[in-house]
Amino acid sequence: MAARNPYDVLGVSRSAGEDEIRRAFRKLAKEFHPDRNAGKPTAEARFKEINAAHGIVGDADQRRKFDAGEIDADGNPRAPAGFGGFGQGGRGGARGFQGADVEDLLAGIFGGMRSGGRGFGGFGGAQPQPQAPAEIEADLEVEFVEAVRGGSQRMRTPDGRTIDLKIPPGTADGRTLRIRGRDDGADLLVRLKVRPHPTFRREGDDVLLDLPVTLTEAVEGAKVTVPTVDGSVTMTVPRGASSGRMLRLRGKGVPRADSTRGDQLVTLRVVLPETPDPDLEAFVAGWKGRDYPAGREG
Repeated sequence: MAARNPYDVLGVSRSAGEDEIRRAFRKLAKEFHPDRNAGKPTAEARFKEINAAHGIVGDADQRRKFDAGEIDADGNPRAPAGFGGFGQGGRGGARGFQGADVEDLLAGIFGGMRSGGRGFGGFGGAQPQPQAPAEIEADLEVEFVEAVRGGSQRMRTPDGRTIDLKIPPGTADGRTLRIRGRDDGADLLVRLKVRPHPTFRREGDDVLLDLPVTLTEAVEGAKVTVPTVDGSVTMTVPRGASSGRMLRLRGKGVPRADSTRGDQLVTLRVVLPETPDPDLEAFVAGWKGRDYPAGREG
């Protein structure tokens, strides 16, 4: 049976661009992939048909030949009109043999002998076109700390397989990992989504953190415990530190490709007691420097 028009198989028009054809192929290949349609012979046959169609119109040279009528939907060369004296306007006005008609004629002459499974003995046929591997897409959420430090996460792919995916250190939100070498020839594309963290934020290669400190720690200075993606560390709050002051923990940020790391930027946030303190209020009321803030206008 002659193959269907490859444009019809992919559901695109003859004027479709390469991107439109590629998107149509990926969508159909994903839908009819045998791994997702176990025990469904019709789906397997459809998958083969989709691959074959893409082998024609997904290849610029093959598409040009098909559009020019030089090859048929199977990729076989078409015989010129008038082959063997039967062309249009020949004896008796017989119709020229085209496409499958030529193959039927040659099969009768040479007893149906084929060379390499395609074409007829002595004449040769088009070799099977290599098929572009399908791509299977998936999404995976990872924790903020795991994305920064790297790690491994087990996931189930859309075609039902279970894999252990390696998360590279320094992974940013939206990064796509390509997994090659599957036994079905398809690449797995995994888009990573980094979950927001309740404490940390990322800015380039730096990790940002707001750290609450007491009024006493800000006024007198203190050693305080600070969380980082690597665990807690001790940091010195300078005496007289203002709320909003930023301190830097070098090398506690995001790993880079050159094995260096960004920093962690700690912004101090002075927090007053939740319950009003009469002694503190009395002190401020009698404090001579109560109107000290510099830079305030108005």
